[in-house]
Amino acid sequence: MHAPYLYELLQFVYDPDRNYYDFIKIHEASKSLETNYNLIAETDFSKTHQQAGLSIGAMYKKSGHTLAAYECLYRLVTFIKSKNSLELGASVGMSGLSIALANKYGNHTSVEGNRSLAESTNCLFQNYELNNAYCLHARFDQFLSNNPRSNLFDFVFIDGDHQYQATLNNFNTLVDMLTEDAILLIDDIHWSAEMHKAWMELCRHPSIHSSLEMMRWGLLFKSKKLTKGHFSYIPAFYKPWQKFI
Repeated sequence: MHAPYLYELLQFVYDPDRNYYDFIKIHEASKSLETNYNLIAETDFSKTHQQAGLSIGAMYKKSGHTLAAYECLYRLVTFIKSKNSLELGASVGMSGLSIALANKYGNHTSVEGNRSLAESTNCLFQNYELNNAYCLHARFDQFLSNNPRSNLFDFVFIDGDHQYQATLNNFNTLVDMLTEDAILLIDDIHWSAEMHKAWMELCRHPSIHSSLEMMRWGLLFKSKKLTKGHFSYIPAFYKPWQKFI
């Protein structure tokens, strides 16, 4: 990894020895969600997204990240020192919690189209007294069209509506709501062929100066202070042959 900033970012984010007291809260929240048997209400949205009838716990097990991933997300937000973060696709709230805990002195907004999941996310925020964070129940296009252009985000996590055109549309609307040095984290860039196609197009977008491709996530950087180009990172765990070199 030749770009100095990206090298430092990766060292910080993936350092397993860099622990925080907030990780205890993340682990506690995970356990509480696993045993949450409240059912997701049946609505047009939940039926369309195959969520109706599932418990919050079942939804978490189905769509949640690993605890290691939430810790990496926390370290990432800590590293970039976000002041105004946004999450599109809150699910049950674990990603939003990880971001908001790392962004205690700024503001965090999660957006979720399923009312039951938005309520679950707000419960987590309240349980950990995160007064700087709130989850809105709204479709992404509704939120983006109503967000004041004066409300600029420096970190955005896109973790919902994993479709090619929707991903591009959301990004194109978001461009005018980003600070000059904003960073976007795109989830599941290898989840499907069309998600990877969307990712590669976003890397070539005129507003993106640099990009970093990882196993599950993709990072987009607006800042022109960084080394220009597209970079890839695969953790050593996935390169076992290096143990013998």
